[in-house]
Amino acid sequence: MTLWDHNDLEKDMREKPKPNSEFEIVASESIEDKSSVLKVEASLKASFLGGLVEVEGSAKYLNDHKTSKSQARLTLNYKTTTKFQQLSMSHLGRGNVKHPDVFDKGIATHVVTGILYGGQAFFVFDREVSDEERHQDIQGNMK
Repeated sequence: MTLWDHNDLEKDMREKPKPNSEFEIVASESIEDKSSVLKVEASLKASFLGGLVEVEGSAKYLNDHKTSKSQARLTLNYKTTTKFQQLSMSHLGRGNVKHPDVFDKGIATHVVTGILYGGQAFFVFDREVSDEERHQDIQGNMK
């Protein structure tokens, strides 16, 4: 569903390179810290904890747990962006809309005007810890 024809959208599209990469090392296994890394809001976190929401993609990180007490774990949260595409505002205005029935029928509630392209990945590193080793020492060495 769209308000404008494809050619109009292409004409009014602006693209900027937006190269960026960042990472964060997480040594915590708590739901609080994991949801913070994912930037999950409190209401969604409550729905997840209550079993009302099934997670997919990077959010599966919330369900990932150590399999034994003798396991040391670190997670690398990697984020990258490549470009930003945005519609100029010249196509706005009721007279410029090619498909006003979207408004008239109340089909749409929002308009996407920009897209930031990129990705996020969680790399989980595990190591079995012997009785003589301490988890904190191992996690420090893994960092």
